[in-house]
Amino acid sequence: MVASRVVVGLEPGTIVTTPRTDVIYVATEWGVVNLKGKSVPERARALISVAHPRFREELARGARDARMVPAWFL
Repeated sequence: MVASRVVVGLEPGTIVTTPRTDVIYVATEWGVVNLKGKSVPERARALISVAHPRFREELARGARDARMVPAWFL
């Protein structure tokens, strides 16, 4: 089974040692995005854009369901 490494959220209890403000560039085989200065909805849209195309709709739906982005934003 294939799974996306770009995910809507982390498992409860997962330790994160890098704050989101320290992450500027994210690169995947589907592109590169600059996250500096972006709001949470803008960051979500940018990260979804570099996920595997097969998972983009699922990630957009998950971001809306998690209230990271308004429904009209994606």
